[in-house]
Amino acid sequence: MRQGYRTGGCPGEPDETGRLAAIRPTTPDKSATATATEGWESWRFPPRAAHVMYGPGGTSRLVSAGRGSAREAPMFGPIHRLVMRSAVALWLNWSQNSWRLMVVAHDSPHVHAPGTDPDRILVTGDGASAGVGVLTHDLGLPGYLARSVTGLTGRATDADIVVTTTMTTSGCLEAISGLQLSRFDVILLSLGGNEALSFANPRQWAADTTRLLDYLDQAAPAATKRIVLSIPYFGSMTRFPKLLAGPTDRYASKLNAITERIVAGRPNVTFLAFTPGEGNEADGAHSYAQWARHLAPAVSKQLQPRGSSSCRNAPVEEASRQRALDELGILNMQADAEIDRLAASARDLFGVPYAAVTLIDNGRQAMVAAIGMDGRDLPRSESFCNVTIRRPQSLAIVDAQRDSRYSAYDVVEGEPRIRFYAGYPIESPSGHRIGALCVMGVQPRAFSDHDSALLRQIAQRVQERLWALSEENAGSDVPPPTAPAVPVAGHVPVRVPSTTVVAPI
Repeated sequence: MRQGYRTGGCPGEPDETGRLAAIRPTTPDKSATATATEGWESWRFPPRAAHVMYGPGGTSRLVSAGRGSAREAPMFGPIHRLVMRSAVALWLNWSQNSWRLMVVAHDSPHVHAPGTDPDRILVTGDGASAGVGVLTHDLGLPGYLARSVTGLTGRATDADIVVTTTMTTSGCLEAISGLQLSRFDVILLSLGGNEALSFANPRQWAADTTRLLDYLDQAAPAATKRIVLSIPYFGSMTRFPKLLAGPTDRYASKLNAITERIVAGRPNVTFLAFTPGEGNEADGAHSYAQWARHLAPAVSKQLQPRGSSSCRNAPVEEASRQRALDELGILNMQADAEIDRLAASARDLFGVPYAAVTLIDNGRQAMVAAIGMDGRDLPRSESFCNVTIRRPQSLAIVDAQRDSRYSAYDVVEGEPRIRFYAGYPIESPSGHRIGALCVMGVQPRAFSDHDSALLRQIAQRVQERLWALSEENAGSDVPPPTAPAVPVAGHVPVRVPSTTVVAPI
């Protein structure tokens, strides 16, 4: 299929190439015949407005589509919506081609692209983001998106995933209400597929979407960018009957236009008209890789340049951090052989005598694992790891004896006379930094970006093991998260046992 820019079409309308269009928030058009919540039975498309088009490689240009006659959308009265809702439900529940019969990713809802100084993305919603057709999120849209964004930024990318195939906009609000949203750089909302398939009341759609965006305004800082994906068009999905796809797509277009009007005037929200091209149904990793390549340029443009201040470096709220640690219930657990092995592997890989896994609990540093050293608690005021948890990146101290901030620490002045320290923060499932994996030496040592990426990889495995232990202690029936994928250039990511440390290539 020929690549190119989309040069026309109403906002949210697919083009012949399946390209992605980023529609910047604009002032609502007063000439439109209805607001987002009024007169929806006789709703018309607003006149076309100028917007940004993304083409190959993430290049963009401003396109003015001109002002033409508005096209009237078909009327969708209550009876029509009821008939269509029943027909679609019948197909979803009974057809052998229904995507409800396809496998769905049910592994750890966290994916990581390798590197340092990670950008944080929250992916939430239904449909394409839920991993339909693949067994792991690494092979779904979040995994490919994380790796595509890393390819553009040169930094690591962490993606947290809050998705279900049945999620609605109101359900999304409930699902993310307990998360610490301030730690994310971008929140990607992929919603509306279920509302379109059920021909939901447009007034309810408008109310739920407004409520969700208002909550994000309250719970997330302004530095956290919001990206709202349009509802995809079902006509491009070969499984879905064409007889149902036509009315469903027209209804999705109506809901997309309502969303665009709600987004207008919100400076930190971007509406992306995103529709997979013909044949790009969510039936495997290839489709997700293609979709991610279309989305990644728009996502990367929302991220702060490396080294600039952003929400990732927001101050830690101590009360909520301590509460997150307490809720895990792992402070007084017995030594764990797997965590000990991971810490020992870190020590050996970095060629230093000491390694530890720590938790910062109130005024102390508690040891979960101590390799080559005793496991006694330390005062928080003299803890390197207490400094580590203040930021989401690794902390490296080349020579503590020559650094006035640390030279008076007991472990520096006295035994074991630490000079080199490197640590990476460990987080709770809610995103609070609760401790660290660290390696230490008695000689000064340089610490490269390559070293930081390796320490981060091991710390993520320690983190997942701590979460699994927390679930076991709580008697949860939820299976523990699996180890993160290890992407290798030119190969499909594969999973490795969580006790194995992969050396850098």
